[in-house]
Amino acid sequence: MVIENVKRLRGLLTESSQSLIVDAIKEKRYLYLYYAGDGEQSKGYRTIKPYIIGTRDDGVEVFRAWQIEGGSSSITGKNRRDGKPRMGHEKFYDQGLHKTVPGWREFRLDRVLAVYPTGHTFKTDKLPKPYKGNNDKVITNVKAHIPTSYSPEPKDRPRKVIADKIMNKPSFKNDVEGWYNSVKFVKKRSPSKAHLYIDDNGRVRITYSERVIDDIDDNKVLGNLQDLYNEHVLSTKKRTDTFLEKKKRESEKFKK
Repeated sequence: MVIENVKRLRGLLTESSQSLIVDAIKEKRYLYLYYAGDGEQSKGYRTIKPYIIGTRDDGVEVFRAWQIEGGSSSITGKNRRDGKPRMGHEKFYDQGLHKTVPGWREFRLDRVLAVYPTGHTFKTDKLPKPYKGNNDKVITNVKAHIPTSYSPEPKDRPRKVIADKIMNKPSFKNDVEGWYNSVKFVKKRSPSKAHLYIDDNGRVRITYSERVIDDIDDNKVLGNLQDLYNEHVLSTKKRTDTFLEKKKRESEKFKK
């Protein structure tokens, strides 16, 4: 009787976890979970981006996720000295977070002890490789997944009200050029990785984390620094150069 009750309770936990994971995949939300792992050394909390959930050929329900925080260890071989199992995992570099993370992991649903939705969303315009969507070779019976194709928002979408106030200032072009030079030549960082936003005090801030941008109101996001530089600075310089070149040609023609 006790064994049957325990199995029934585990079944309810699995169904609840599956529902939360499926919802998180559809809504592209971070999850915080407590995972039993393969043994005591790998038991603990993980912060993940869930991408696909389904069933393997052996009938085991699993889901694949990009893990950014938490413990992660599994048996990868034997130690050369004592012959005991060696614990460890390959690590990945997360371009958005600019740090080394556990990366792609496959989790068994029946080993998830607790799932906590964080309420934070993540972007999927740059999918970590080698994610294959519903063409996963291991997860054959897919219940939910994030597509590999990405459709960006149209460029002619309505501008943001708060961002407009900053962008319409006469000094915005010079400000962008200053931020660009500071990031590229002083901080030695890539402007294409820098994102500008407006804080609660109305000041412009720079972050290199896409996760930070995900949590900020769209109304306060100015955009990618490289894109802003191309739009407000580089394009203006090209127009100015073209005008000066035209005047120079006319002057030379007049002299002849």
